Amino acid sequence: MQSVHPTDEKEKAPKGSEQDTEEYALSIKRFEKIVGSELDMDNRQQGNEDVRFANEPGGMWDDYSRNNWRGRPKYEVNQIQPMINVVVGQQRESDFTSRVIPIGGGATKKTADVLNGLVRSINVQSNFDDCRDNAFRESATCGFGGWYITTEWDEADPWVQDIKVNTIRSGINSIYFDPGSVKECNEDAMYCFVCEWITKEEFKEKYPDAKQEDMPTENNATFNDQWYNEDKVRIADYWCKKPTKKTIGLFRRQTEQGVEEKTWEISGENAKVLDEAEAQGWVLEKSREMQTFKITHRKMCGSEFLSEENDWAGSHIPVVPVYGYQTWLDGSRRFWGMVRFSKDSQRIYNYAWSGTIHALAKAPKDPYWVTRNQMKNPKDARALENMPVNDDPAYFYTPDPEQPGVPQRSGGPAFPNAFMGVLSEATHNVQRATGKFSSSQGDNPMDQSGRAVLALQKQGDLGTFVLNDNLSKSIRRHTEILIDLIPRIYDTERQLRITKSDGSTQIVQTIPDADQSLINTEMEDNQTGESVLLVDLAQGRYDVTEEIGASYSSRRQEALGAITQFAHNNPQLAMLLSDEVIKLMDFSGTDEALKRVQSFMVKQGLREPTNEELLEAQKKLQEAGPQQPSTQEKAQMQQLQMQLERMALENDKVELENKAIELEMQLKQQDAVENAANTEKTLAQADKLEAETDKIRNDTGIEDNNPST
Repeated sequence: MQSVHPTDEKEKAPKGSEQDTEEYALSIKRFEKIVGSELDMDNRQQGNEDVRFANEPGGMWDDYSRNNWRGRPKYEVNQIQPMINVVVGQQRESDFTSRVIPIGGGATKKTADVLNGLVRSINVQSNFDDCRDNAFRESATCGFGGWYITTEWDEADPWVQDIKVNTIRSGINSIYFDPGSVKECNEDAMYCFVCEWITKEEFKEKYPDAKQEDMPTENNATFNDQWYNEDKVRIADYWCKKPTKKTIGLFRRQTEQGVEEKTWEISGENAKVLDEAEAQGWVLEKSREMQTFKITHRKMCGSEFLSEENDWAGSHIPVVPVYGYQTWLDGSRRFWGMVRFSKDSQRIYNYAWSGTIHALAKAPKDPYWVTRNQMKNPKDARALENMPVNDDPAYFYTPDPEQPGVPQRSGGPAFPNAFMGVLSEATHNVQRATGKFSSSQGDNPMDQSGRAVLALQKQGDLGTFVLNDNLSKSIRRHTEILIDLIPRIYDTERQLRITKSDGSTQIVQTIPDADQSLINTEMEDNQTGESVLLVDLAQGRYDVTEEIGASYSSRRQEALGAITQFAHNNPQLAMLLSDEVIKLMDFSGTDEALKRVQSFMVKQGLREPTNEELLEAQKKLQEAGPQQPSTQEKAQMQQLQMQLERMALENDKVELENKAIELEMQLKQQDAVENAANTEKTLAQADKLEAETDKIRNDTGIEDNNPST
């Protein structure tokens, strides 16, 4: 089995052949083609600005605005991030269900069920929820995210591998697909780079044999800034789809079960074991050459390859992108998230709010207007000065005959209503740009009915449905890669844990338990002693469907409510559903309660025992030995016997009634046949009599209606 682990800590540096040099030059040219594209650079630059705008404090004020607003408050009232959080929360609350279905070529539903369980198990063991949630948040924010699939050696068994899913942080700065790819999830890409930046010290520790002269130093100011900066080095996993030719052959052999058939590659290293296959009874029926692709992987930096070329076990580049919104402009893909077209409205809101606060702060205060005569007494002046901080119930002043009346205010500054209009409009513009309105998030200022609020929420969900739909497409692509990889990795006899849709697990004896066609054949070359794995290329074909719905917990609660209501309306059937009700409940001790309810139902004859329950009961009887039944058990046995006898009598009665009806129908049919025969006989006699009458008339010369005179 050949595979690759893209994140090995230590990888052997290549020897540097001429072919390596040419391939490295091609890889650099391809990378520069991607990052050198103005549209791609604009995509990624604006995407990074989107991330900073929505998440970084101060990121909503660009340098130009910050300089022009110098000396004045610069407030940020982030309206975009809460909307992103709503969309992300809805995504996490939903259930994205992938289903593997058989479509031909010997595929079976049983194997499809096992593949479904293995896919769920791989996702659970890899914390796939974290990979998916991170990629979705990035796609909702800046329009692009993703994850990748790899294989790792099993810690418990160093001779077998497991499939793992890994998170890619900041996909917009890490994933670079072939710009010639046009399919939704880059299925048709011929190459892909997955990059990361590490420190120079970490790079030297991981790759001590790598070249160091191209790195920036104090004396070397010129370097490739796409791969190096003053502190860090960029390394990349370079995935390449290479066209290749191979010869395949159809083999058959006779077994006790019938004719067994396999389609194997007979070129390359497989050619070494053709004589061993023949010795095992395999006969080559026909062969042909076919054009195909192989997936290769290499680690690289800005100066050389850091690893030898490895053939990937699967037939797909194991990198899954997640796009937000996307379109095509001048023949290139353009993508964006919820932030891109809402930034201007958010800036206007921040400007208006900051201007409002600044205007209020700079507005003149509302002082008390007094005459000099009213403040002649120093005590009155001090009382007026301390009025804002004193709680005295009364204040004294000196009357002024020339200006009657008490000291009073003239009125505070007017609130800038124009700013309020700008704030309101900017808020609506942000909602329009993101597709999320306050009413669709549950805000109900007009006290509308619950049905109206739900309708508004649904309308708001449709505004961002594209994001969830694109994630669904990526998960379907993810599952396609897994079902292509599973038979090539889990190809030997071993126990595997599969996960069911309800989260429970089950141990299976590898895939051959489901379908022997999925296990590959391992043969040893007698001349060299090497083991060669022959992969059956004509295995059953499976397709993947993806559905978006409520999470399993929500569906379980809905099912529990429906069954409870059904049992309430049909009390006579409530007992038959008691075990299903327990299954849908979530409390401590559910398994024990379910076990007791099912055991009771078996004793009452309400359900058939499973094979496991029969074996367990038999085991208990053997351990207990022969015992006399108790009085209660005897009564239950007698009751059960009476029920069986009554059922037998009812069955006999029904059978007799059916026989009576059948006999009656036969008699009626027989009578009908006899009546038809009698009628036919009478008609024949009438025809004969008429013929004889005609003869007599002819002989005597008598004509009808003309008697002779």
